[in-house]
Amino acid sequence: MVQTFDSSAEAIEAFVRLERAKRRRGYAVMDEKPP
Repeated sequence: MVQTFDSSAEAIEAFVRLERAKRRRGYAVMDEKPP
């Protein structure tokens, strides 16, 4: 999916919403790359 935004603030807001939704569904942040 590709989304376009009129400003970087709108893009950041959409990213934050997506991140919150993913975390609610059980996704977790991985800081390390797999070997």
